[in-house]
Amino acid sequence: MVALADPRNRPYVLALMGALLALCSFYALPYLSVQVSVHLFGLSAERARSFSATELAATYDVLWWCVVSAFAVILLALFQLCRSWSVMQARLGGGYVLMIAGGSGMLILFWVLAQIYQRSLDTLPDFSGAADLSGSSNFSFLFGSGQTIVSLGIGAWCYLCGMLIVIISGVLALF
Repeated sequence: MVALADPRNRPYVLALMGALLALCSFYALPYLSVQVSVHLFGLSAERARSFSATELAATYDVLWWCVVSAFAVILLALFQLCRSWSVMQARLGGGYVLMIAGGSGMLILFWVLAQIYQRSLDTLPDFSGAADLSGSSNFSFLFGSGQTIVSLGIGAWCYLCGMLIVIISGVLALF
């Protein structure tokens, strides 16, 4: 408990909390929501589904590296909290490792989400579909129209916030 109260350990306590938030959101919260609506002959139908991160990781194996980066942050933070403060170089190196691990986790998540969005556009019928940057795409055909909306779930937002906390704590560890 004394190590947690030491002001020099605050960045690592903060990193530990951010990594735990990211890890819990990865396993417990929905990551992605897809909503498809079709209007045909005056009738309309909607279908919405949420995907968890483990469901997405079954298709996109690289998503498991988000878990690896969160575990790396947890191990580094616990190591920094349990050792003595006689080595200044290890303290500075820990800050850089926190920033790299947090940034790589965020980049991997952004890359996977971009792949999912692109795949959702590729699976739409090619009836002059036009996509915008908001995560929705509209398509129309002879007797009807439709729309697909791909949006981030609360799990992805919490993971991104957790990794942002890790990056900020890495910057704080350098000072």
